[in-house]
Amino acid sequence: MPPPTRQMAVALSGKHLQLVELAEDWLQAKNTKASDRQLAKGHSDRARRGDLCRVGRLLCFVLGREHEPWGTEGHLDLDLGRCTLADFTTDNLTRALDAARTHFKPATVHRTLSTLRGFTRWMNARGHLKTDPCDQDELQLAAREPTKPRSLLSDDVDALRAIAATAPPKARGLWWPARDLALVEVLARCGLRADEVVSARYDWVDRRPRVPVVNVVGKGNRARNVPIPHQAVEALDTYLAERVDRLGRVSGAASLFVRTDGRPLQYGVLDRIVRGLAQRANVDLPEGAATHSLRHYFGTSLAFAGVHPMALAQLLGHRDVKTSMIYTELASAQLIDVLDTAGLL
Repeated sequence: MPPPTRQMAVALSGKHLQLVELAEDWLQAKNTKASDRQLAKGHSDRARRGDLCRVGRLLCFVLGREHEPWGTEGHLDLDLGRCTLADFTTDNLTRALDAARTHFKPATVHRTLSTLRGFTRWMNARGHLKTDPCDQDELQLAAREPTKPRSLLSDDVDALRAIAATAPPKARGLWWPARDLALVEVLARCGLRADEVVSARYDWVDRRPRVPVVNVVGKGNRARNVPIPHQAVEALDTYLAERVDRLGRVSGAASLFVRTDGRPLQYGVLDRIVRGLAQRANVDLPEGAATHSLRHYFGTSLAFAGVHPMALAQLLGHRDVKTSMIYTELASAQLIDVLDTAGLL
């Protein structure tokens, strides 16, 4: 069967279009409840759209309308638009999720099911579905095993620091050694998330007499104070002084980290910077993680030093201390590896 085209989508019947319109209404309702910060990022809306597109392709696959449902890009009108409300049965959706488990990662399947359950619950509450097909044991959300952090080693982070301080001969528009070193230090020594780094403002840095802190507004708009070690403070001061020389005075509400032309740093640019540094330093980043691997390094280093999980949770901005305990387990595993390598086991 050839892949669908937009012309095919336009020719869909009213029954098909109704499902797409309902999906758009549900997504709009979810966006209305989201915070301004979440809307600016757009990650949740894109993820939900991708999940609904995946559901559409999988349903078409199990119903014989699609041969290869594994693509990552899609459009609601092309993917979900080939389904009808009548296709949303417990049996069909169970078969679709079973097919997903043969190809997609467990985290992707779990998130897709979560999105699907929200959508069907909404349609059932508004009378578009007589019963909620996901309100059955076959489609209950099973608790996921916590994923193990993918951390860098101390030698890796040292290599990133060294290469960040040296500009490459090419691609000068991307690199700014003083800023790049400050980024590595803040990520590795303060454990900020990537979106917290790009959202950080100049006035987040609170220069308290004894130990400066960064006042982070993190996931779920939860605030926390993270001490800034002196190495990170020195790197930040060098970068900010150079920034004033290059771009002029910095206001308190300005972005803490900017591009070489003064525009605020964005997530994609930050990711390219970290990946580029790793490539130049011959550091293998964990698959699927770039900036987050430095946050994992921070968490693992503290756990290795014996920091209590409750303190870890506060520093990392975890709502549940169980999430922070993963770092304790990883630190214990690393300690065993060290002892084994030294021939002490």
